[in-house]
Amino acid sequence: MARGCWPGEHVGFCPQFVIPSPSLELRWTMPTMPIEHHGSCLCQGIRFSITGPLAPIQVCHCSQCRQAQGGPFATNIPVDVAQLRFHAGEALLNFYASSPGKERAFCRVCGSPVFSRRASLPGVVRIRAGLLQEPVAARLGFHAHVASQARWWPVNDALPQYPEGAPAVPPPPPQPEPVCRPAPRCRPTGRATAREPGASGARYGGGLTRGT
Repeated sequence: MARGCWPGEHVGFCPQFVIPSPSLELRWTMPTMPIEHHGSCLCQGIRFSITGPLAPIQVCHCSQCRQAQGGPFATNIPVDVAQLRFHAGEALLNFYASSPGKERAFCRVCGSPVFSRRASLPGVVRIRAGLLQEPVAARLGFHAHVASQARWWPVNDALPQYPEGAPAVPPPPPQPEPVCRPAPRCRPTGRATAREPGASGARYGGGLTRGT
């Protein structure tokens, strides 16, 4: 069996499909499915998905985030709006201008915080990580605004800490649409069951080996 002809060596590499026709020889690799995460608010009236890899989770300890979340911090994931799709309940979003140039979106039914956005960062929203269904393929990135953290919640992990704001971290670019692409040409070996006219040594049946 040739290296690369069957799955197992590389993630996302799928078997080749060979049509045993005397006059037709087609081979494809199956496209890799894009990464997708799904999430919802508490009442599930708002449902959405994010396509593509997730940026590291930003843990914000500012007083506004603590008050908006009702907890010691907010966990935010910057997302390009091209990656974000609402499947239901987009009309349920209410917006509150918490500071000049910044809005916080929440569900008007259950009150779940959904995302925030800044006028200075058009095309980017910060989704609240707790809305996403597990498993979530994202790591913690850093703590921001630790100068105003809740004193009853110590921050004692090894993540970077920023007393005020954090460095601008853009979200990952949207993934391109998966496309089928030709597989490396393989030459079957073993007992021949058909031969393509005019093709020297192009046989079907038996094991596969790498062609030259």
